[in-house]
Amino acid sequence: MNFPKKQISNFFTEKRAGKSYSPPGSIDLPVNLGSKKKTEISLFSFDENSCTETKLQHVSEINNLLNPKKVNWINLDGIDDAESVNELGKIFKLHPLTIEDIINTDQRAKFEEYNYYIALMLKMLYLEDEIKTEQLCIILTENTVITFQEHHGDPFEAIRERIRQSKGRIRKMPCDYLAYALVDAVVDSYFILLDKFGDELDLLEHELNTHSKKDTLKNLQHVKRQLLLMRKLLFPTREMITLLQRDETTLINHETDFFIRDLLDHIVRVIETVDTYKDIVVDMIDTYRSNMSNRMNETMKILTIISTIFIPLTFIVGVYGMNFKYMPELDSVWGYPLVWLVMIITSASLIIYFKRKNWL
Repeated sequence: MNFPKKQISNFFTEKRAGKSYSPPGSIDLPVNLGSKKKTEISLFSFDENSCTETKLQHVSEINNLLNPKKVNWINLDGIDDAESVNELGKIFKLHPLTIEDIINTDQRAKFEEYNYYIALMLKMLYLEDEIKTEQLCIILTENTVITFQEHHGDPFEAIRERIRQSKGRIRKMPCDYLAYALVDAVVDSYFILLDKFGDELDLLEHELNTHSKKDTLKNLQHVKRQLLLMRKLLFPTREMITLLQRDETTLINHETDFFIRDLLDHIVRVIETVDTYKDIVVDMIDTYRSNMSNRMNETMKILTIISTIFIPLTFIVGVYGMNFKYMPELDSVWGYPLVWLVMIITSASLIIYFKRKNWL
């Protein structure tokens, strides 16, 4: 098949979010990141006895602030600055393919193990009118966790407070537990998203059972599309957590394995809930269509009954509407009232008959 040269060119150059193809390991910025925003870098360095929190002006400051005897959490908000991401990658000897995955935000959730670190890619989900996604990359090394986020704002504030106030076990646990806690916070945010879907389905079900509107079907189909999108995004996340749980890397301690196993159970519950909600939406769509069909049948039934009542009346009026000179009833004094009486009796008889048949 012969395609125009321009069409072939567009197919390959627009394949990756409008960006021309580049070799593996490239750190070119994708065009879909929009305008460049200021990158913010923060560092938590803590152990059971102490905690320091620092805002960094430049990536180069990290070398002087890292404490190899403590757990270090570096968080980079805004990956538009490819130079900062690349410089941070050089400090921790990140593979060029990992750098590429961090900057290109259309990655699916995945788990990758390298010589000195583990890379976890997953999606943070937010519900506005539609599901919005944000890529999160977590790098786990021997004593440092690095998180790369597209935008400011995340579900990690509770973790930061636990670190600051030394609540729970997070200050007593090694570095891998912090990585688990971050993934767990993202998975917990999925439950919050599902609660919003549940509330929306309750409203739509009430609307469906009381007074369906023209937009009811449109809203149901919109929710169904969002649930399908969420399901599509969650399946790779489950695969990523499964690989993390089965991996025999020395970066994951045996004690943390139990928490990761529980995390896997959580993501399975999220996917099962999404499937349940999807089935509920499908049933609600079928119910809506059935209700509309029943309403149409009721309307047709009423129109049919009205037509049936007026058919004999139309016949009588049509007979006496003929222009014949010698019609005996035309000269009768009681002709007009008699015709009315016949029509009233006919209509009443039909109505009584329909009621006895429970058609009215």
